[in-house]
Amino acid sequence: MDKKYLSNEEIIAMLRALAEQLGKTPTQLDVEAEESVLTVPKICKSFGSYNNALIAAGLKPNKVFGGGRKPRQAKGRETRFNKDELIKLIKLKAEELGYTPTWSQITLDKRFPSPATLARLFGGTYNQAMIAAGLTPHGFRERPHRKKAPK
Repeated sequence: MDKKYLSNEEIIAMLRALAEQLGKTPTQLDVEAEESVLTVPKICKSFGSYNNALIAAGLKPNKVFGGGRKPRQAKGRETRFNKDELIKLIKLKAEELGYTPTWSQITLDKRFPSPATLARLFGGTYNQAMIAAGLTPHGFRERPHRKKAPK
């Protein structure tokens, strides 16, 4: 079956059928492992996020992160990620690795929000999140203040 478009109802029915077959809420990996027209990008495009689709299908999301397309809130909005907990998690990741984690390593670790969320929470850059955790970011060096050349 090579169908490019799936209605929301068809996606919901397919998610429910897969959940029934697996005996649990399907993960994104479960969906991709199936040889089906249903794909994670199609689900996300239709529902804004994978978890939104699971909820619409009456299934319990496996993990809840801060992502997904949601209406933007004003600056200073609440977040599910507490800075102190994230600092502990960054330090734990650094301890596991033996060095400051890279952007890519944080992205691949499902315990973390996206690096962009980390950056937002810690003042705008990923490096600031690493500094807040007491780590030295990769390729980071203090730059001396330059004095302006006299005219």
